[in-house]
Amino acid sequence: MASYLMKRSLLALVTILVISVLSFVIIRLPPGDSVDVFIAQWEQSGNPLSQARITQLRGDMGLGQGMHVGYAKWMGRLLRGDLGQTYINRQSVGSVTNSRPV
Repeated sequence: MASYLMKRSLLALVTILVISVLSFVIIRLPPGDSVDVFIAQWEQSGNPLSQARITQLRGDMGLGQGMHVGYAKWMGRLLRGDLGQTYINRQSVGSVTNSRPV
Protein backbone atom coordinates (compact mmCIF):
# COMPACT_ATOMS: atom_id res chain seq x y z
CA MET A 1 0.00 0.00 0.00
CA ALA A 2 2.83 2.39 0.87
CA SER A 3 4.56 1.75 -2.45
CA TYR A 4 1.30 2.41 -4.31
CA LEU A 5 0.87 5.76 -2.53
CA MET A 6 4.50 6.63 -3.19
CA LYS A 7 4.12 5.85 -6.92
CA ARG A 8 0.91 7.87 -7.17
CA SER A 9 2.47 10.82 -5.33
CA LEU A 10 5.49 10.75 -7.62
CA LEU A 11 3.24 10.54 -10.67
CA ALA A 12 1.22 13.51 -9.39
CA LEU A 13 4.39 15.60 -8.93
CA VAL A 14 5.63 14.71 -12.42
CA THR A 15 2.21 15.57 -13.88
CA ILE A 16 2.17 18.95 -12.13
CA LEU A 17 5.70 19.68 -13.36
CA VAL A 18 4.83 18.77 -16.97
CA ILE A 19 1.64 20.85 -16.89
CA SER A 20 3.51 23.85 -15.45
CA VAL A 21 6.25 23.61 -18.11
CA LEU A 22 3.65 23.32 -20.88
CA SER A 23 1.72 26.29 -19.48
CA PHE A 24 4.87 28.39 -19.36
CA VAL A 25 5.90 27.44 -22.89
CA ILE A 26 2.41 28.15 -24.29
CA ILE A 27 2.47 31.59 -22.64
CA ARG A 28 5.84 32.33 -24.28
CA LEU A 29 4.91 30.99 -27.77
CA PRO A 30 3.24 34.05 -29.33
CA PRO A 31 5.55 36.53 -31.05
CA GLY A 32 6.68 39.37 -28.85
CA ASP A 33 6.31 39.27 -25.10
CA SER A 34 4.17 40.67 -22.32
CA VAL A 35 6.36 43.77 -22.08
CA ASP A 36 5.48 44.60 -25.70
CA VAL A 37 1.80 44.54 -24.74
CA PHE A 38 2.54 46.74 -21.73
CA ILE A 39 4.50 49.21 -23.88
CA ALA A 40 1.70 49.44 -26.44
CA GLN A 41 -0.88 50.15 -23.75
CA TRP A 42 1.26 52.87 -22.18
CA GLU A 43 1.93 54.51 -25.54
CA GLN A 44 -1.80 54.54 -26.33
CA SER A 45 -2.42 56.40 -23.10
CA GLY A 46 0.19 59.01 -24.08
CA ASN A 47 2.80 57.93 -21.53
CA PRO A 48 5.82 56.48 -23.34
CA LEU A 49 8.15 54.30 -21.28
CA SER A 50 11.87 54.95 -21.05
CA GLN A 51 14.31 52.34 -22.34
CA ALA A 52 15.57 51.86 -18.77
CA ARG A 53 12.05 51.02 -17.55
CA ILE A 54 11.53 48.60 -20.45
CA THR A 55 14.82 46.86 -19.62
CA GLN A 56 13.81 46.69 -15.94
CA LEU A 57 10.42 45.17 -16.82
CA ARG A 58 12.03 42.55 -19.05
CA GLY A 59 14.53 41.70 -16.31
CA ASP A 60 11.80 41.42 -13.67
CA MET A 61 9.87 39.01 -15.88
CA GLY A 62 12.95 36.93 -16.73
CA LEU A 63 12.74 37.79 -20.43
CA GLY A 64 15.95 37.68 -22.44
CA GLN A 65 17.70 35.55 -19.82
CA GLY A 66 16.88 32.16 -21.20
CA MET A 67 13.80 30.02 -20.90
CA HIS A 68 15.02 28.21 -17.77
CA VAL A 69 15.61 31.47 -15.86
CA GLY A 70 12.17 32.77 -16.85
CA TYR A 71 10.55 29.50 -15.80
CA ALA A 72 12.36 29.51 -12.44
CA LYS A 73 11.24 33.09 -11.70
CA TRP A 74 7.70 32.36 -12.88
CA MET A 75 7.44 29.19 -10.80
CA GLY A 76 8.97 30.90 -7.75
CA ARG A 77 6.38 33.67 -7.89
CA LEU A 78 3.61 31.16 -8.50
CA LEU A 79 4.62 29.09 -5.47
CA ARG A 80 4.62 32.23 -3.31
CA GLY A 81 1.11 33.04 -4.52
CA ASP A 82 2.22 36.02 -6.62
CA LEU A 83 0.15 35.77 -9.78
CA GLY A 84 1.40 39.09 -11.18
CA GLN A 85 -0.57 42.16 -12.19
CA THR A 86 -3.48 42.57 -14.56
CA TYR A 87 -2.77 44.41 -17.79
CA ILE A 88 -5.96 46.44 -17.62
CA ASN A 89 -5.96 48.05 -14.20
CA ARG A 90 -2.48 47.15 -12.82
CA GLN A 91 -3.90 45.46 -9.75
CA SER A 92 -2.65 42.23 -8.26
CA VAL A 93 -4.30 39.24 -9.92
CA GLY A 94 -4.75 37.70 -6.48
CA SER A 95 -6.67 40.71 -5.19
CA VAL A 96 -8.85 40.80 -8.31
CA THR A 97 -9.71 37.10 -8.13
CA ASN A 98 -10.37 37.28 -4.38
CA SER A 99 -12.58 40.35 -4.54
CA ARG A 100 -16.32 39.96 -4.42
CA PRO A 101 -18.71 42.14 -6.38
CA VAL A 102 -20.69 44.54 -4.24
